[in-house]
Amino acid sequence: MTSYKSYSDEELIALLQRGERQAFDEIYDRFWDKLFVTATNRLGDAGEAEDLV
Repeated sequence: MTSYKSYSDEELIALLQRGERQAFDEIYDRFWDKLFVTATNRLGDAGEAEDLV
């Protein structure tokens, strides 16, 4: 299994466009916390935000 931790966001997007599931996982791991905070702020509910993200 390839580790995508050292790949840039742009490289990960290109891999994602080619169907690389592990690239999606890395993007998700990188941005989950930011998405969660944004969703919590907009929804006003951390539980709903967690479900959404």
